[in-house]
Order: sequence, then C-alpha cells, then structure tokens
Amino acid sequence: MMAPQDKREGEDLFAAPRILIPGKVWVGSKEVAAALGIGALGLDEIRPNEWKARGIRAHLNPAFNIVLRYHVDMPALRLLIDDHDTVAPAVFDLAVAVHRLHGRATFVSCNSGKNRSVAFACALGVSEGLALEECFRLLNAPTPELEASLRAWAGVGA
Repeated sequence: MMAPQDKREGEDLFAAPRILIPGKVWVGSKEVAAALGIGALGLDEIRPNEWKARGIRAHLNPAFNIVLRYHVDMPALRLLIDDHDTVAPAVFDLAVAVHRLHGRATFVSCNSGKNRSVAFACALGVSEGLALEECFRLLNAPTPELEASLRAWAGVGA
C-alpha cells in the first residue's frame, strides 16, 4: 500500500489521486475521478475495473457545480456545497455514515480537489481516528469557512 502523500513544494498535487488513509480515503478533482473511471464527465467512459482494483467502494461529491454519471455499482453521494459555505454538522455526519456504510473506502472529489473535497476527506479521516491537524498537514486546509465548519463538527478549536 502507498503511504500518505505529503505536500511538496512545486508539485501539482491535484493531477492524481491523493491518499489520506491508504485503502480508505482518497481525494481528487473531477478530472481525477473521471481518469479513475469513477464517474464520467460528458462522454468519458466509466470503468469500474479501475476503481474496484484500487479498492474504492463509494464516491462522495461535495460540489454543487459538478455532475458525474456513475456505474450502477458505484454508490455516490452528491452534496450541494460551495467553497465558501458554512456546512452544518449533520452534513459531515451524513458523509461519514455513507463512508462507513460502503466499506470505509471512499473517493472524495469536487471541481479542483482543493477545498470541498479536502474538507470532507478530513471529516472521513477524523472518523477513522486521524487528528484534524494531521489531515490538514497531509492535504492542506480548505477555505476558512469550510475549515471553521469542520473544526466545529470535530470539536477542535482554531
């Protein structure tokens, strides 16, 4: 299994899936989701063998502006979230419940893979026992609004 990826100066960390917890939580953009065959953008092909081979069992899409087509075997939850929304704790709870229901192996993606997907991947990471600050170290902190919502949900001050 691959180890969690640390931030590195000058690397494009958003061109490939980033791993928060090996075998449990992956993060990326809509293009990464399409490249993995998880969901299709337009006429892209949905390829279940690719995401199944990686162990991905569900997709969480916290993005009001991204609509993907899915294979019948891919459980998906789309949340209508913007980068600057304040997110209610119950929404993070729902994301964690879907993650647990579908085998704790979830790919999280939004438009660019930098804010909404990071916030929700961090929620899944916290549900798996990671400290919130460790999630931020591995993935970057999201927008101030999403970070504040996440901290309130996790019970962690700034």
